[in-house]
Amino acid sequence: MVSIANELNKISKTPTGNNWNEHLIHTRLTSKIFHGYQEMTLFLMEKQFLLRSLNR
Repeated sequence: MVSIANELNKISKTPTGNNWNEHLIHTRLTSKIFHGYQEMTLFLMEKQFLLRSLNR
């Protein structure tokens, strides 16, 4: 989860303007409240990160 947070920090801040960290990533990925557009956006960002990691 640290690597996901590091990649997210390269492209964006949290909605409150802070840096992403392992705890925030874990909360977002496991929260049932976190849904819809935001959930899909995080999923797609994670998928892109994983694909880039595999291509290195």
